[in-house]
Amino acid sequence: MRSNNYYAIFLLFKLVISLFQNEVQKYNRIKYLYLIYKFTKQYNSYWWHVFDIIVYFTFMRRLYIDTTCTLTTKDNLNYGFHIAETSSAEFKGVTIIENNVNAGILINLSSSAWVSKEGSIAVKGTTGLGMGIFINTNSTLHVEGKIISENNSGSECAGIQVQRSSNLTLQGSNLSVNIQNNSGIGIHILQQSSARFDPGIEIHDNTGDGLFIGDNSMLYAKGTGVKNNGGKGISADDGSSVKCNSSVITGNTGGDINYTFGVRSTLNQNTIGNLPITCDSSVMSRGDHICP
Repeated sequence: MRSNNYYAIFLLFKLVISLFQNEVQKYNRIKYLYLIYKFTKQYNSYWWHVFDIIVYFTFMRRLYIDTTCTLTTKDNLNYGFHIAETSSAEFKGVTIIENNVNAGILINLSSSAWVSKEGSIAVKGTTGLGMGIFINTNSTLHVEGKIISENNSGSECAGIQVQRSSNLTLQGSNLSVNIQNNSGIGIHILQQSSARFDPGIEIHDNTGDGLFIGDNSMLYAKGTGVKNNGGKGISADDGSSVKCNSSVITGNTGGDINYTFGVRSTLNQNTIGNLPITCDSSVMSRGDHICP
């Protein structure tokens, strides 16, 4: 019996060493984790703690999803993906994230994620806090491929939420982003965060505002569609900056553009359905559409 335990420990050690060796391709790490999972499942709860530690350190290093991979994570009690503490993730394959609690993806604590032009992420049905994608505390999401965030609902619902000096960049010739049918805000940018959008983004049919920019944050958008949301199309507040060109902002129930409390706005060559834009006296505006 003792010799069997020693042999089991030897196998576990060998798998862990293989996991972290440089010659192991990044996309094989998930395979090695699965082998370790099969091992730990056969033993007592002590080995589950070992497995938790291995998973933590594996994903703290780097996660890579290859173009040949289709990965589904669903029905988790917290997050579908949690990328944290200076970790990074690269999505080149198809990733499906469904029916998780609080957030489909949490990128947190100086971490980053990149969706390549070949990559695709679909986040659906998040409950609890209800954030499809949550970018928090000096973290970054850069997208060149396809994102869908839809049908999320919860107490702080947003298709994408960016906060605490974080950054969202949606750029590239293959870009396709749909933020739709969420029970809160489409994209929420706050607390000195920033976002930059290239053409290929549609934010529509969300219950709240299509875009909300607050707390001295910044948005640059070109060729963005913000349509038929239940709140305002674009709402900005508290010293934030908005530059929007060649976009279509129309059909939003609460009005298409609303600025308050020191917002700085530049609007050029946009199609805006509900004019004039709405501002309070503290807003500074220039371009084709200025505050009345």
